[in-house]
Amino acid sequence: MSWLSNSPSYRGRFSLGVKSSPVEPEINLIPFIDVLLVVLIFLMISTTFTRFQELAITLPT
Repeated sequence: MSWLSNSPSYRGRFSLGVKSSPVEPEINLIPFIDVLLVVLIFLMISTTFTRFQELAITLPT
């Protein structure tokens, strides 16, 4: 009968009217950094293409 144990994980389940503090979500920084790097690379590449489009070239006719 391990489900009747008084371990801390089971204490809050049967409490009557006593509310525990809500658990704050954990923010993972690694995926956030990955997304920021992809956005940075995209912006770096897109700005280099716009610079080459601004060059004025006179073509022979």
